[in-house]
Amino acid sequence: MTAPLTRGEVLALPALVSVPMAGAALGGVGQATVYRQVAAGTLPLEPIRIGSRILFRRSDILELLGIREDLGGDAA
Repeated sequence: MTAPLTRGEVLALPALVSVPMAGAALGGVGQATVYRQVAAGTLPLEPIRIGSRILFRRSDILELLGIREDLGGDAA
């Protein structure tokens, strides 16, 4: 099990997130569990495969966790 990330750390993630960081963002899920769920098709995130790497969109992680990103600017 990986140490879970705080809300601020999740918001600071890059646009594409590695398996270990995605697991940490999801409450400290270990990378082996994330890989198993990707293989089984049970992870509620769509994996992006680049060569042998598996990545996830930060926006998908934020949506899954119910975190809204404040993009700044003034509301009209």
